Amino acid sequence: MNWLASSKTLYSFEYHYIKRSYTGMLTLFLEKQKDSFNFSALGWTHQFSQTTTASAKLGFINSASNNRFYNFKRQFIDLFLTHQLGDGFRAEAGETISTLHFSSRTLTNDPSTIRSDIISTLMIGVKKAFNEYIAADLRYYFQKDFSNEPLRNFNSHSFKLGFEFALGRNVYSNTNRYSNETDLENNSGINKQSATIEQLTNAGYQYLLKSDYEKSLEFSLKALAINNNIEQAHINAGIAFYKLGKKNLAAEQWKTALELNPHNEKLRLLIEKLESEINQAKN
Repeated sequence: MNWLASSKTLYSFEYHYIKRSYTGMLTLFLEKQKDSFNFSALGWTHQFSQTTTASAKLGFINSASNNRFYNFKRQFIDLFLTHQLGDGFRAEAGETISTLHFSSRTLTNDPSTIRSDIISTLMIGVKKAFNEYIAADLRYYFQKDFSNEPLRNFNSHSFKLGFEFALGRNVYSNTNRYSNETDLENNSGINKQSATIEQLTNAGYQYLLKSDYEKSLEFSLKALAINNNIEQAHINAGIAFYKLGKKNLAAEQWKTALELNPHNEKLRLLIEKLESEINQAKN
């Protein structure tokens, strides 16, 4: 569930319920182990400028299992910052702090005390988009576990190199057309955290076709949070704002799109018409 506070600020709430069954792992009572997880989180995303976006997430996870050693509660806060550097480069930084409390797992050196952890994970990375279809992502992670369990304390350093490949029509082509064959709902939707700009912009357009303007706005703003210089995403967001009755915000989006492409005369006329509507409403 998402709530758009302004054209640059998005709040969200998510809930997941997950069940997991093991085929070979048994409990103390020789039953097959079964776990269930309740996950809930509040999120915030804000675009400070055309190049800088920040997000935060506060979450809670509760694990219930018929194996008492796997019962735990976890709270976390996740902070993420991106900044466009130009020439396809984007700097990334993040910090996750979580607390972990077990209900029945005792310490190796003190059976009367229950184990608890504080885990800090720092991430620094850079992403390079070579074109609309290929991008590379290099990240460094430093993780430190502060635990009352002596055997658990550790420092971890790791590097991760990943590549993204987008398949399909270029959504930034002059035709501004998209494949109508993509069924977002039947395809379990798009993971907005890992989707490419093309996928997010395409999703925004697809939801316009379905008259789901809130969803269209959500995906369009996600695309712009990654790269604010996407003309079509601004146009999509403007249409969604207009359909939702937020004409001033629609005008902002369309004016930005016109700055990116001053030769779009149709958009210029549309802005003039919209401003006339806004002035008439004031009078």
